[in-house]
Amino acid sequence: MRRATCAAIRRHNTVQQIDVVDLNRAVFELNKHFADSNDAVLTAPRLRLIIDDGRQFLKLTDATYDLVTLEPPPPLNVGISRLYSRAFYADVKDRLAPGGIVTQWLPEDILNRAAVSLITATFVDAFPETLLIAGNNRILVLVGSSDVIGVENVYARLAAEPEVRRDLQRFGIYVDTDALALIMHSPSSMMERWANRELIRDGFLSLESIMLSPVQEIYGSDVFEAEKPELAMDMPALRRYFEERLGMRALPILETIANPEFSAKRFTTVSPFYYAAGDVARSRQQRITAGYDALHDGELESAMAIADDLIRASPAHPDVLTFAGCVYAITGDHDQAAIAFNRVLKVSPRNESAQKLLAHLNSIAERE
Repeated sequence: MRRATCAAIRRHNTVQQIDVVDLNRAVFELNKHFADSNDAVLTAPRLRLIIDDGRQFLKLTDATYDLVTLEPPPPLNVGISRLYSRAFYADVKDRLAPGGIVTQWLPEDILNRAAVSLITATFVDAFPETLLIAGNNRILVLVGSSDVIGVENVYARLAAEPEVRRDLQRFGIYVDTDALALIMHSPSSMMERWANRELIRDGFLSLESIMLSPVQEIYGSDVFEAEKPELAMDMPALRRYFEERLGMRALPILETIANPEFSAKRFTTVSPFYYAAGDVARSRQQRITAGYDALHDGELESAMAIADDLIRASPAHPDVLTFAGCVYAITGDHDQAAIAFNRVLKVSPRNESAQKLLAHLNSIAERE
């Protein structure tokens, strides 16, 4: 459990005990050097510091918990996948008290589509009811329980926890409606999108093998491909979920989700595909078409602006890179155009458009 998570949990005055489990003793020993920035969180009397392997601790303890929060390292190295496996989640489920919940971070920004699917599908298979929540930037949070997750309790809990409310304000969450508007997927859409898929099981060496790709080699993990259509919010399912669970209180939540100012303020660096209204691919293609129209009409500044927007949203999509290469070529930046076309061929080696355009650029260079 990270110190930020631990500090946030400690702010709840109804929490009686917090067990912090980490395999590395140095994590606890170094924490004292950050006491000024984390409110000396590990000195709180309600905390028990336990040096142990998380899996082994869950197998050996007979304690049950109202909340288990999981923040293992990203599953990129051999051995870490065991903390994302179906068997591990079964151990967690066994240690949940009635009505207890488990949360698992999902660092979408460093995971490709296949990795997100594996982790989410395994989590959905393990827990009867699940939600997906938007966290900070592009870090998402999976929430699971053996029972119905009591979203209707958020109102009373926040009303009784003034310190928690003040803490949430640091992240732009001022009212209970803002907190509930972070739910991206209801239990029904979680099942629809991720049930009955391939799972991570013990013995799964690593997700590294499906993480390495030409996209990562070109751009690095900080701008790893953001297009994961399954993550796009399912508004009809959310509407049904909130109306069934909250009745008339659902309306302000749905209005908040639909408010572009709220999305822009809260999710400035989150992939726009989460909140896109309509089909992602269609929207992207419409922007590319508009860009080519701008080029045809001689509106080079407009075309360049469209290319920049598309590159930020879909940095590895062949159609986007091809369009951007055309913009660079027409504006005289042949070097950048060649880089763009070569990137297309790195991702899609048989792309005929990129082959022809790159050959044309090379012939111009030879004449010059």
